[in-house]
Amino acid sequence: MFQNRASLLRTLLTTGLVIGCLCLAMGLPVFRTSRASAQEAEKFARFVQASNAGDAALDRFRQAREMIENEDWEQAEKTFRAFIREYPKHENVDAAMYWHAFSLKKLGNLKDADKQAEKLVRDYPKSRWADDARTLRIELAPLLGNGPVIEGPLDRDDNNEMKQVALQSLFQSNPERGTAVALELIKSPKASAQLKKSAVSMIGIYGGAAGRMALLDIARGQNDPELSRTAVFWVGQQRGDESVIALMGIYDASSDEGLKKQILFSISQNPSPVAKTRLVEIARSGGSVALRKQAIFALSQHGGDGSFDELSTLFDAERGDEIRDQLLFAISQSRSEKSRAKLLDIARGTSSVEVRKKAIFWLGQGRSSETVPLLIELYDGEKTTEIKEQVVFSLSQSRDKAALRKLMKIAREDASPELRKKAVFWLGQSRDPEAAKFLEDLLK
Repeated sequence: MFQNRASLLRTLLTTGLVIGCLCLAMGLPVFRTSRASAQEAEKFARFVQASNAGDAALDRFRQAREMIENEDWEQAEKTFRAFIREYPKHENVDAAMYWHAFSLKKLGNLKDADKQAEKLVRDYPKSRWADDARTLRIELAPLLGNGPVIEGPLDRDDNNEMKQVALQSLFQSNPERGTAVALELIKSPKASAQLKKSAVSMIGIYGGAAGRMALLDIARGQNDPELSRTAVFWVGQQRGDESVIALMGIYDASSDEGLKKQILFSISQNPSPVAKTRLVEIARSGGSVALRKQAIFALSQHGGDGSFDELSTLFDAERGDEIRDQLLFAISQSRSEKSRAKLLDIARGTSSVEVRKKAIFWLGQGRSSETVPLLIELYDGEKTTEIKEQVVFSLSQSRDKAALRKLMKIAREDASPELRKKAVFWLGQSRDPEAAKFLEDLLK
């Protein structure tokens, strides 16, 4: 179902699942977080703090730290190994042992990585790196066939990350058992909200057909709306009419508008014709304005000319301003020639000035070279000053030289002083040297 399940799961576990909008943000300036998990970055932050002392042994330690930062795993492994051998009583030897094991894992030397992590836990059970070493061992367990390591930490209450990795390992080695344990965690009053969400996500990734049925039961649950929405997301990742029909059954039976919105988003990810049919029905007359707007957005994400044609037809039939605004936005998202033509038609048409202005705004957001000639043509054929002002603004948002030169022409020649002033103002916001020279010439 997924090309890289482990990568997807790592993202979910380290950032949390944010349905409908995924936002990853890490701000550690010294670590390449674009290539590492948030958990690894947090460990590296502790690693940096641990290495700020000033004794001579730390010269070697800092060298190894820089190798980790640069992802030079081979040299990092050698340097940490030397540090552990030469300074076995150093206060940071436990950190060195963890990062030595981590480097070994990165090099693919999994058995030695597991041995080093095991030694750290055995020799320094109270170290703040001991739990990280246990987690590393759990992560390595299914790769090494070390089944007994997997399930023990699930009974502990003090390490959420370890439980997540342990559960992932269990799923990888035994999906049926993983699903059963995940369902127990979801019901447990002791489990954290994040662990429960992770358990739902892992059922979605690893659970197979049995997992799908479990997800539908969670989605129907009334006790935890957040878990229901998470389950809906994962059901939506399963392609085919069957998933859409099951989700829409939950939609029709639910009074939770948040859950309904998540269902609409989820089915928008499914190319099934049944999904498009239901989205059109709800967009046309689906109860609340909020649900209709969500259906319109979901329809825009469904893709294809068929969806655009439905949106266009819906716009022509709609009279409510709020729904028309949403339809304009949805039409603009297709970025196609048909979309530009529709927006231009609305901008030229007999709708209210506000609707026409919004169509021009979204036309200008296309930022393509094909858009500028359309805006220029619209400006030259327009009589209403308010509409022409909107076109001037849209031209100012383009980096196309044709747009810049049209603004210069308006500033120099337009019959309306107001429009000339608007063009001059927006030229002043441009960083283009040609615009700067034009403004200097105006002052002469």
